[in-house]
Amino acid sequence: MANLTDIMTLADSLGDQRVLVVKDRCACVKNRHSTCSRCQDICPTGAVSVAAGKVAIMHTQCEGCGACTTVCPTEALVPLDPTDDELRQRVARARAVTGSTLYFACARMAAKQIADPSRFVEVPCLARVEESLLLQQILDGAERVVLIDGNCSTCKLQVCGPIVQMVASTSNDLLTARGNGAKVERVSAFPPELLLAEPGGTDRGAERRAVLVGSAQSLKGTMGRAIGALAQIQASKDSTSATVLDAMGLTNRTDPAKDLEEPARQVSLLDALYELGDREDAQVVTRFFGSFAHNNEKCRRCGVCVRICPTDALKQVRYRRNGISRVSLEFSASECIQCHLCEDICFRSCITISPLVSLADVFSFEPATFPCSPSQAKLEEQERQQAREQ
Repeated sequence: MANLTDIMTLADSLGDQRVLVVKDRCACVKNRHSTCSRCQDICPTGAVSVAAGKVAIMHTQCEGCGACTTVCPTEALVPLDPTDDELRQRVARARAVTGSTLYFACARMAAKQIADPSRFVEVPCLARVEESLLLQQILDGAERVVLIDGNCSTCKLQVCGPIVQMVASTSNDLLTARGNGAKVERVSAFPPELLLAEPGGTDRGAERRAVLVGSAQSLKGTMGRAIGALAQIQASKDSTSATVLDAMGLTNRTDPAKDLEEPARQVSLLDALYELGDREDAQVVTRFFGSFAHNNEKCRRCGVCVRICPTDALKQVRYRRNGISRVSLEFSASECIQCHLCEDICFRSCITISPLVSLADVFSFEPATFPCSPSQAKLEEQERQQAREQ
């Protein structure tokens, strides 16, 4: 029989949690010297806090706008309402109706009930939409993406407005750099092709069916969490229950982080960019990827920057050539996520990460090499000069 403590545990498992914190991914958790505070800076309600090597979300204050999940470079904040998979499913349903044009609208605009909900994707806030989703849709045939946000200046989530603009601008810059003609647009009103003949005059039968389906899915998720939570509670008391729970694969069911896949947005964006065009000489300013500069006069080859890099974009290599031992850093622009951990951790300030990136570097199969001492840099430049002369 469940006691009061069991009931409290169950209630916690069913809480209105819109964002999952995966602490092991967070740059600030990885190292207390990290200067990253993007999630905290963008949160319109102050629900996110980053301090003393910890990141936390006060879920009772969270509006579920998704801005923090968009700006986090390491995907330490994972959206749950909707999840990325659920959002892609919504996009697929809308694209089946609208074809080559994809519309997104914030919940505030959707609540006006003046547009056909089957023709656009509703999100809590347009800050929930990020570049990898948009470029993947363009790769799949969308020629135009329209972000409909009304008047952000009067919205309680107005601080998210710059993020929406950044996503649109970054997407367009990347598309232009790849020679692709698709566009991401931001507008303040529903375009005429989305408007209902009679505002609020949607198909009530379809509306009721959608509500029932949504309720059923919500109930299914709630019951699943409840069963998992109660089973966990009982398993902790009963070794037999624990054995059965393990056999059913439910041991970690109440901890969503256990089943998370690796961060995928960066890879998805890179794949889409690769397929969308063939211009590799362009330079773009982007919050993705990144370029690397290194001051070898200050470097002491400690390797801390390499050990702290969460994506292995930065590596230290030791080798011998022409009888001389050498140490270099190798940097892969395509794997950099601009978390700036290497820059923050370097106690001699040797490293600078820049958002100005060459697409030729991003799509290069060979990492850039940076000698870790002035003498080695000079020696290798002499060797390159001799090779050119030969």
